[in-house]
Amino acid sequence: MTPHDEQNNPNSEGLSFLEDLKHYTAIIKRWGGVILLVTLLAGGITFIISRFFLTPIYQASTTLLINEVSGSVTTDYNAILTSERLTRTYSKLLTKRPILEQVSKTLALNMSLEELGDCISVQSVRDTQLIELTVDHPDPVTAANIANALVLEFARQNRAIQSYRYGASKQNIESQLAEFDSQINSISQELKQKTVTPGTQAEINQLQSDLDQYRKNYSDLMQTYEQLRLAAAQSVSNMVQVEAAYPPVNPIRPRVLLNTILACVIGFITILGIVSIFESVDDRVRSIEDIVDATNTSVLQMIPRHATVNNFPITAAQPRSPTAEIFRSLRTNIQFASVDKSLSSLIITSPLPEEGKSTVAANLAVVMAQSGRNVILVDADMRKPAMHNIFGLRGRSGLSRLFIPNEMSFDEVIQSTNIQNLWVVAAGALPPNPSELLGSDRLLWILRELNKRSDLIIFDTPPAIPVTDALVLAQRVDAVLMVVRQNKSSIQASRITVNLLKRSGSRVLGIVLNDLEEKSIKKNSKYYKYYSVS
Repeated sequence: MTPHDEQNNPNSEGLSFLEDLKHYTAIIKRWGGVILLVTLLAGGITFIISRFFLTPIYQASTTLLINEVSGSVTTDYNAILTSERLTRTYSKLLTKRPILEQVSKTLALNMSLEELGDCISVQSVRDTQLIELTVDHPDPVTAANIANALVLEFARQNRAIQSYRYGASKQNIESQLAEFDSQINSISQELKQKTVTPGTQAEINQLQSDLDQYRKNYSDLMQTYEQLRLAAAQSVSNMVQVEAAYPPVNPIRPRVLLNTILACVIGFITILGIVSIFESVDDRVRSIEDIVDATNTSVLQMIPRHATVNNFPITAAQPRSPTAEIFRSLRTNIQFASVDKSLSSLIITSPLPEEGKSTVAANLAVVMAQSGRNVILVDADMRKPAMHNIFGLRGRSGLSRLFIPNEMSFDEVIQSTNIQNLWVVAAGALPPNPSELLGSDRLLWILRELNKRSDLIIFDTPPAIPVTDALVLAQRVDAVLMVVRQNKSSIQASRITVNLLKRSGSRVLGIVLNDLEEKSIKKNSKYYKYYSVS
């Protein structure tokens, strides 16, 4: 599928998501213990800190209603708008310094005004005439006392401020009323003392007229006074504490359970990210999927650990063991893989050192011999030979001597073993130019002579990437079997090795996944049935 096709494919995004999900699922399975440990550790530490080291904070709250009025629809609407503005104004004034100072003094609080202000939160409820006031404090009783004291002190100071606006006018009217009252009393007493006579009638009439005028003025001024009192009363906002603050039972923070859950989630995501980064950097082969996807080559068999007993092939030391049976299964798979072309010579190599190719070569040679075929196992690793040690044979009488004319005969080089039908050719004395020897025409003659004496020749070669010995020899034999080691071999090195072998025209028969733990074999068995040749 081309990139253009992927863009136009509606399922490409879903497939990418599934691949990512599959990737992370595999990581979780592989690193499950570490991920679980880190997740629980993060949650546990957070729980301990939240539960035993953080001071619990309690929150007390109270609700205020501002200027609840009644009247016509228009008056109601205007009044509500005014009340909403007052609500927002009061929300700001409730935490001003004069009120905080008086509350701190009244309650004898052992905290600064800044600390007191920080623990108070005032918020007007949108589209209502309500104010919510909350106080956070380590002591639940103190939190409730502060909330209630704030309301009382604010109401008191608000009344004082509003009353002060009409104080001078009221005092002036009160003094005029007192003066009018004094004049009325004085004239009334004077009228009582007058006797009605023709000579006093005019004076009495004038006094009565003055008395009526003073009474009228007094009445008008009293009416003005009452209107002033009413205006003063209406100017003070009607603030009602709808619900008093009570000491809370449970703290609002720390939220132990929530903190623990969040810590577990953060710990899980963090360790998963770290592991993902490590996985992207770590290039080791971990499963059949890894090596098959990288090389596009079949995995012929999975070999468990401990394929030797006292450094001797387990197929010879314990022929009835499960591991020996696995090597016999590998033998069968090789036979099936080479059904179209007879197999008379086979090299076994690996991308890098210490991947177990020599152990696999020795055990495979044993099970091939046990099937009745005449097998010659040739140690073509003339840099770091191992076969003479595995089978307890002479090391210096070997393959390198055959490249020197008239140095040694085949009968002197080919050594018998305790396994029927199996002979071994050791590496011999280590030459300075192994690659040139394996690429020479002399090797073709050696191959022909060995083929005359056996049904199958198995070559154990050096790793393919550090030196070219395996690549040179691979062009002279029928097939190549590559060994990779779980948690050791590099995916990139394996890919390069297969590409080099195929580019040289060699026939890569398949891959042996070596040194697997028992649980890994069980886990990979579901993939093995798809990729195995057998």
